[in-house]
Amino acid sequence: MATQANFNQLLFQAELLEHLPSAIFVFVFGCCVGSFLNVVIYRLPRNIRLLSPPSSCPSCNHKLRFFRENIPIIGWLIIRGKCRYCKEPVSIEYPFIELLTGLLFLICYVLCYWVSMRTSFFGDIFSEWWHINGVYRTLPMFIALVTMVSGLLAMTIIDARTFTIPIQIPIV
Repeated sequence: MATQANFNQLLFQAELLEHLPSAIFVFVFGCCVGSFLNVVIYRLPRNIRLLSPPSSCPSCNHKLRFFRENIPIIGWLIIRGKCRYCKEPVSIEYPFIELLTGLLFLICYVLCYWVSMRTSFFGDIFSEWWHINGVYRTLPMFIALVTMVSGLLAMTIIDARTFTIPIQIPIV
């Protein structure tokens, strides 16, 4: 009986190690998407183009450097929550949204690829299909899922601030 428990524990650890690199990648990718969601949440209600003006300080409009201030979560920690030029505080909301998006992506990954092979509690959405077909065959569906989650997060935050939902997000 003890050997069966040890075997199950070793199997669990092997599965965890198998999914760990992918889970880390999904979390970091989610944080990067969260950084873009910050741009969407700030600019879309103000009718500012999303891609053309580079990211800048909301107070002094100084352009953020890519490898210093514009790294998700870490950039905010490096500048200690203040603009390097005007010393105005930068909202904690920026790293919070990046972290939240990374965690939501990670939760989707865990539900799709790890929990789905153990239980059928979640029904058809998170079924064995994810595990049977593997990561590469289900990647388009996973990208569609996290895109929908990202859009819902952006719409929720914009709606909480402005009581409107920009039509561009549901169209995408």
